[in-house]
Amino acid sequence: MKKVFIDGGGNNGNSVDFFLANYPNAFEFEVHSFECHPKMYEQLKEKESAKVHTYCKALADSEGIQTFYLSVSDFGSTLNKTKITGKISEKRTIQVQAVDISKFITSNFTPEDFIILKLDIEGAEYPVLRRLLDTEVIQYVDVLYGEWHQQKLKDVTEEEHLQLVEELQEVGLEMKPWNALSRTFKL
Repeated sequence: MKKVFIDGGGNNGNSVDFFLANYPNAFEFEVHSFECHPKMYEQLKEKESAKVHTYCKALADSEGIQTFYLSVSDFGSTLNKTKITGKISEKRTIQVQAVDISKFITSNFTPEDFIILKLDIEGAEYPVLRRLLDTEVIQYVDVLYGEWHQQKLKDVTEEEHLQLVEELQEVGLEMKPWNALSRTFKL
């Protein structure tokens, strides 16, 4: 049985650092951190080691090239063009490689592995979690951390948000808060 931490939205490596410094027995885990913002990935890749694998790719609900929206300040970013915070600009885009979360998990792990999934992917958590539920790969996930962005999106209603939360609860998961910047998470 492997112990795995999948870090969706690796940013500059702060979640990797936070996990390794604070999660019980973190040294037993292999870490897979995804960040497709090129400037953030430059810092994240410095965390690469025998147990920490970094990817300049987006975690998504499908494979392939996707449009990634950048902010006018160069630090905000998202796959969801309806995000209303972070000064996202439809005029500032790049093309990024996306990884289908379900295929990544089933290609690399078994249902017996202990998987922690952290999602801070600026609105893309909705299609990613929907994909995991629809493919039933959500059953591989033992612990879910992250940040909801429903209030920052034009295309996700409160009803859709609550429906997703309910479906996660039905499979025994809730998105526990995770904030590497403020150094908080809940076991």
